[in-house]
Amino acid sequence: MKAKVTEHKKLRDEIISAQEYAGNIIRSMTESLIVLSPEGNIETVNAATCALLGYEEKEIIGQPVGKIVAEEEEEEEEEEEVLFKGSGIEDLIKKGSIRNVEKTYLSKDGTKIPVLFSGSVMRDDDGKIQGIVCLAQDITERKRAEEALQSSEANLRRVITKNADGIIIVDQDGVVRFANPAAGSLFGRKEEELTGEVFGFPIEAGEKTELDIVRKDRETAIAEMRVAETKWEGETTYLASLRDITERKRVEEELRELDRMKSEFISSISHELRTPLHSIKGFTKLILQGKVPDPGIQKEFLTTIDKQSEHLGRLIDSLLDMSRLESGRFQIQKQRLSIKDIIHETVESFYSLASEKDTVIDEDIPATLPEIEADGERVRQVMINLLSNAVKFSNDGSSVTVKGEVNGSELLVQVIDRGIGIPEEAMQHLFERFYRAKDTMARGGAGLGLYISKQIIEAHGGRIWVRSKVGEGSTFSFTLPLGQAGGSRE
Repeated sequence: MKAKVTEHKKLRDEIISAQEYAGNIIRSMTESLIVLSPEGNIETVNAATCALLGYEEKEIIGQPVGKIVAEEEEEEEEEEEVLFKGSGIEDLIKKGSIRNVEKTYLSKDGTKIPVLFSGSVMRDDDGKIQGIVCLAQDITERKRAEEALQSSEANLRRVITKNADGIIIVDQDGVVRFANPAAGSLFGRKEEELTGEVFGFPIEAGEKTELDIVRKDRETAIAEMRVAETKWEGETTYLASLRDITERKRVEEELRELDRMKSEFISSISHELRTPLHSIKGFTKLILQGKVPDPGIQKEFLTTIDKQSEHLGRLIDSLLDMSRLESGRFQIQKQRLSIKDIIHETVESFYSLASEKDTVIDEDIPATLPEIEADGERVRQVMINLLSNAVKFSNDGSSVTVKGEVNGSELLVQVIDRGIGIPEEAMQHLFERFYRAKDTMARGGAGLGLYISKQIIEAHGGRIWVRSKVGEGSTFSFTLPLGQAGGSRE
């Protein structure tokens, strides 16, 4: 029982470590992102936040949010006590989410930094706060540009020309009167090409909208537009400030996709773990209760328990490998070995499983296949993953072929099945972490086997890929360098 509890604890810890992947994406964002605990303390910040505020990450982790978000004046009619009062984000807590609200951040040296603030409160099914996600853009330059609107036209032109955001002046007929270089870059054209053309988007002072801009090169950019009324050459015009948020939208979509994949992964791995556990528990209970006196049936039950235990062990090993990969602790221990022997031993271990499906596994390995420098256990792990899938997705009565040959300076190994095949739209994602196809052709129960196999092969300096056609089967191929393979990954 103690061993099972320990295994469950390790599994839980490794599932939690999967969240580190999301952390890597967050830290790569160019906009400030802060994640708060339910108590209002800072749990996560990205590099953009540290750069904006002048703090090192360790200086603000665990600090209350009020340390960096300036307190705002309370509305006179506000009488009830508000959660996080004095933190500067009371309105976020009350509303659940806010978008594009101007707030003030405080830097380490006390400088007030105007930001465009968005946030969302994450709650559980009972409405309890689980955390708060805050996203902010530094709008110092934008605020300066807005203030410059009150100065002379010459100053206005100078400021907006140098502004990092796209700035376009549009007259009341919708014709562009001026565009700065950043606007030209956003549209994929020179700024003078925009002048004199109809802007093409509805524009009204005080409005804030998102625009899909089809660039001259046919690529699409996403911009956030804010509009202010101004004077230009003596006429009433509109100043449209355009911020390129294409990258932010891409990252947001990746985060949403990661969250979806992680949820599916947790659901899948929970099922994958429960199935062998239920089987082990059920058969063990029957034997302990003396309900299986026949030695032959006992042996059959014990054999099933042994197989399910091995399956459970492989799942846990996959989770541990995933954790090691993400934390940089994944190691390749190379030695001189015969890849032919590894392939043969792995194929032999699958004879029993293949016979259950009346599937034949053929080896097409030349006797002269040279030895290589590699990690034998890791290469065997790859072969097990590929053969397991090949047998699982083969049609009953078909065959699986394992081939090996020298291909130039590389050793090429292929696992060929004549099974159900893989849809074209799924193949480009097969080696991604957590990926499982959405139909019955899904390969791998937890979505980790092919991901880990790819990391192992690439750590050796090799390549891995797949070719497949629905209804005709699949060929998984990988290469390993002859001689000195790629360096260890630690």
